[in-house]
Amino acid sequence: MNLRSAKEKFWQEHIDGWQATGLSQQVYCKSNFLALASFGYWRRKLQVIEP
Repeated sequence: MNLRSAKEKFWQEHIDGWQATGLSQQVYCKSNFLALASFGYWRRKLQVIEP
C-alpha cells in the first residue's frame, strides 16, 4: 500500500465513522483529535455528501 492509498483509507474510515455517529464534523474531529480543515478537505476529495 502506498502512502496515498494509506491516507485515503485513513480518511475514508474517519468519514464513515463520522457519518455513523450523527455528530457534527466539528464535534467528531475534536473527539478524534483531527483537524477540521483536513477532515473537510478529505471529505470533499473523496466526494462524500453530508447527510
